[in-house]
Amino acid sequence: MKPRWRTFFSLLQWGLGIASLIWALSDVDLAVLWAALKGYSLWAMLPVFFYAFVDYVCMGYRLRFLLPADVGFVPSMKASLLCVGMNCLLPAKAGDALKILYLTRTTNHSFVTISSVVIWERLCDVIFLASLMLFSFMAMDGDKHGMNIVLPVAVLLAGGAGFLALRHWSQFFHALYARFLPSKIASPLSHLHTCIVDQVSVSWVARGLFWSLGTWGTYFLSFVYALYMADIHIGLTPMIVAFTVASLGTAIPSLPGGIGLFEGAMVLGLSWYGVESSQALGVALFFHGVHFLPLALAAVCINGRARYWQQTA
Repeated sequence: MKPRWRTFFSLLQWGLGIASLIWALSDVDLAVLWAALKGYSLWAMLPVFFYAFVDYVCMGYRLRFLLPADVGFVPSMKASLLCVGMNCLLPAKAGDALKILYLTRTTNHSFVTISSVVIWERLCDVIFLASLMLFSFMAMDGDKHGMNIVLPVAVLLAGGAGFLALRHWSQFFHALYARFLPSKIASPLSHLHTCIVDQVSVSWVARGLFWSLGTWGTYFLSFVYALYMADIHIGLTPMIVAFTVASLGTAIPSLPGGIGLFEGAMVLGLSWYGVESSQALGVALFFHGVHFLPLALAAVCINGRARYWQQTA
């Protein structure tokens, strides 16, 4: 990417994060916000931390069961923590690239093989987030709040159709790569096609989706307990909608850890159900801190101890 485009996207990310944070703070009473933050006791926070911990364990097991069988749970867990933690410290989802590099350098598997697993991990997350968006849209008047479900559904349908086409006419695409691309590109691209499309089985995808359910489910439970600790009592459907909006905010590449966008999305989603901005921002800051600080610390420790960038593939 050319320097001017990097600068443009960097400024765009900063702009999104800062603008969202300013919006979230626009109607906040700082005295009420501070009182809300001080209201969290250690014992009250334990369920939130517990479900956050289980969430990360599920991430580790998901990666473990998607990777080749000889890669154990410990490197899978470290790679998952490195990825999510570095996404808290670096912009534009750079943690996924570091996860691929880490596993490539610490296992006997190729860059393409590891990349295909990480791509499918993200696809599992996309499937669950899209399902939550569809549920949220059907559970409320989406048009009233500026939500449009047409694009997400179209993307999912196009993705499914594209996968089926790549699978059905696999030999044609392999021949196409070899005929029209330089060998240095055609060979790894063909290998990636094999890993992502040809070798995929129903049972393998089912394992990924099962552990993704555990990951998203425990993440949601930590969110639910954070709301209860903030004395925010809304129904299950409103909680799912607010959780979906906040998750969508963190999925958009912006500042490290989704700072600003997450807070703005949380305040927006909870405001639809009568929660005041000060209270909503308080729970957003608490919840973000629970999932931000421990992960960032773990990622720094793993990154510092591994020195994987000094190893040869």
